[in-house]
Amino acid sequence: MDDAAILNRLMDAWDTEPPDTPLGNAILRLKNPAALRYGDGPWLLEGFVAFFTAIRDASAAITGTDPKPLAAHCFDVNSLAYVFSLDPMDFAQARSVVTRRQSRGRPRTTDEIAAFALSVRDGRTWKEVAAECRKTFGRDDLKVQKVKDIVQRYKERQ
Repeated sequence: MDDAAILNRLMDAWDTEPPDTPLGNAILRLKNPAALRYGDGPWLLEGFVAFFTAIRDASAAITGTDPKPLAAHCFDVNSLAYVFSLDPMDFAQARSVVTRRQSRGRPRTTDEIAAFALSVRDGRTWKEVAAECRKTFGRDDLKVQKVKDIVQRYKERQ
């Protein structure tokens, strides 16, 4: 299925798809996106990650495929700033994560893991969130308690 067909299916389903289906759930998240910014304050990486995750999930539901991991640049403040013409220092994470480390194209910083975990947390158990983190980041060490600890430390710094 090409991109135009996926977009047409998404537009057709926008107002009619029940929220209890995978596509309906993704559409619901796109209609009610996570905050990209605190008022006039800093941009939030987790808001962008939540947006990209919802688009990825909608596309996978339409094509009937398993969702693929998000690309590393979806977690990178500098990449997002460039694509959306924003100042990287206007991101909340810019002060805590200045450089990005990557392994085999996958993000590795705890802020990236926390942002992803928060973006997929909505309505999911911590066990499901940890499983999604392990799958996305390719790290078997991301058990429930470790993911919860990473998220807690991240929230404390914000």
